[in-house]
Amino acid sequence: MHFYSTKHPSCLNPPTSLSLTVYNRKVVEQKLGYIHNNPFSGKWTLTDIPENYRNSSAKYYLLSIDEWRFMTHYAEHI
Repeated sequence: MHFYSTKHPSCLNPPTSLSLTVYNRKVVEQKLGYIHNNPFSGKWTLTDIPENYRNSSAKYYLLSIDEWRFMTHYAEHI
Protein backbone atom coordinates (compact mmCIF):
# COMPACT_ATOMS: atom_id res chain seq x y z
CA MET A 1 0.00 0.00 0.00
CA HIS A 2 1.32 3.42 -0.93
CA PHE A 3 0.42 6.69 0.77
CA TYR A 4 -0.42 8.65 -2.35
CA SER A 5 -3.61 8.92 -4.38
CA THR A 6 -4.44 8.39 -8.01
CA LYS A 7 -8.16 9.02 -7.51
CA HIS A 8 -8.06 12.82 -7.50
CA PRO A 9 -6.15 15.04 -9.98
CA SER A 10 -4.79 17.34 -7.27
CA CYS A 11 -3.29 14.34 -5.46
CA LEU A 12 -1.34 12.75 -8.27
CA ASN A 13 1.99 12.18 -6.61
CA PRO A 14 4.15 9.40 -8.04
CA PRO A 15 6.19 7.37 -5.55
CA THR A 16 9.32 9.19 -4.46
CA SER A 17 12.01 8.62 -1.88
CA LEU A 18 9.48 10.06 0.60
CA SER A 19 6.73 7.55 -0.22
CA LEU A 20 6.16 4.68 2.16
CA THR A 21 5.01 1.19 1.31
CA VAL A 22 3.09 -0.40 4.18
CA TYR A 23 2.54 -4.14 4.24
CA ASN A 24 0.06 -4.74 7.05
CA ARG A 25 -2.97 -3.27 8.77
CA LYS A 26 -1.23 -2.72 12.11
CA VAL A 27 1.40 -0.42 10.57
CA VAL A 28 -1.22 1.46 8.51
CA GLU A 29 -3.27 2.10 11.65
CA GLN A 30 -0.15 3.21 13.55
CA LYS A 31 0.75 5.70 10.79
CA LEU A 32 -2.82 7.01 10.53
CA GLY A 33 -2.95 7.44 14.31
CA TYR A 34 0.21 9.50 14.22
CA ILE A 35 -1.00 11.59 11.26
CA HIS A 36 -4.42 12.21 12.84
CA ASN A 37 -3.11 13.04 16.30
CA ASN A 38 -0.15 15.21 15.26
CA PRO A 39 -2.16 18.49 14.83
CA PHE A 40 -3.78 17.68 18.17
CA SER A 41 -0.51 17.10 20.02
CA GLY A 42 0.92 19.47 22.59
CA LYS A 43 3.66 20.64 20.24
CA TRP A 44 1.19 21.95 17.65
CA THR A 45 -2.23 22.27 19.31
CA LEU A 46 -3.89 23.23 16.01
CA THR A 47 -7.25 21.78 17.05
CA ASP A 48 -9.12 20.52 20.09
CA ILE A 49 -9.83 17.06 18.61
CA PRO A 50 -8.32 15.38 15.51
CA GLU A 51 -11.54 15.30 13.48
CA ASN A 52 -11.87 19.09 13.76
CA TYR A 53 -8.61 19.74 11.91
CA ARG A 54 -9.69 20.76 8.42
CA ASN A 55 -6.82 19.17 6.50
CA SER A 56 -7.05 15.79 8.22
CA SER A 57 -8.67 12.55 7.12
CA ALA A 58 -9.61 11.89 10.76
CA LYS A 59 -13.16 13.12 10.16
CA TYR A 60 -13.53 10.55 7.39
CA TYR A 61 -12.20 7.67 9.47
CA LEU A 62 -13.88 8.59 12.76
CA LEU A 63 -17.21 10.04 11.57
CA SER A 64 -17.53 8.69 8.00
CA ILE A 65 -17.73 12.25 6.64
CA ASP A 66 -15.96 12.74 3.30
CA GLU A 67 -15.85 16.52 2.80
CA TRP A 68 -13.29 16.15 0.00
CA ARG A 69 -15.48 13.66 -1.94
CA PHE A 70 -12.58 11.44 -3.00
CA MET A 71 -11.60 9.57 0.16
CA THR A 72 -11.41 5.80 0.24
CA HIS A 73 -10.83 3.66 3.28
CA TYR A 74 -7.36 2.15 3.51
CA ALA A 75 -8.91 -1.33 4.03
CA GLU A 76 -10.12 -1.19 0.41
CA HIS A 77 -6.48 -1.21 -0.72
CA ILE A 78 -4.99 -3.95 1.42
